[in-house]
Amino acid sequence: MIMNYADAIPAGEIFEVEITTDDGSVLSLQIPVREQPSGEENYGGDRGGHNH
Repeated sequence: MIMNYADAIPAGEIFEVEITTDDGSVLSLQIPVREQPSGEENYGGDRGGHNH
């Protein structure tokens, strides 16, 4: 999830990100943008045995 980004990013676009690590290496990512209707989240799992 990208938060506090000023511009709209339309579904179907590619969002490009460059991450620079402490050692100066650069990691380039191309992330496909998709529409996720609210309430359609699925985080999987069955609470892993937690009883709360």
